[in-house]
Amino acid sequence: MSSRYGAIRPPTSFKRGVVDDLAHRFGSDRVMATPVAHYAEPVWRIALDVIRFDVGEGGDAVLDARWTLLAGPSDRLAASRRERIEVPSGDTADPAKRVTALREAVAMLASRIADAIATAATPNARKPKESAAATLARQFG
Repeated sequence: MSSRYGAIRPPTSFKRGVVDDLAHRFGSDRVMATPVAHYAEPVWRIALDVIRFDVGEGGDAVLDARWTLLAGPSDRLAASRRERIEVPSGDTADPAKRVTALREAVAMLASRIADAIATAATPNARKPKESAAATLARQFG
């Protein structure tokens, strides 16, 4: 294990960060990490494959990940994306700034996943809105 991660294993801290950010947006009673007890049937599942998560020589925190959003008990594909997020750390010699940049990258990823959940959960999110004239014509037409 590289010393740049300290005593915390990267996969655990990464997963916890995404779960915490999603729980902040949707409510801690509605977001949980897997595996979970079988009494809870999730509405959404997220499959996340982290390809790269580190700070490069230039000082930028890099998060390269592929994620898939699955809906309902049948795991219907709701969204799938690959994200490459780069966040400058400022001072490459300062471990605290490097960690802050990595944490910001995780927060950005969680925000993008949360936006996809919000869009997929909104009825008629992909249908164009009807104009006021069309609504009147339909109602009184």
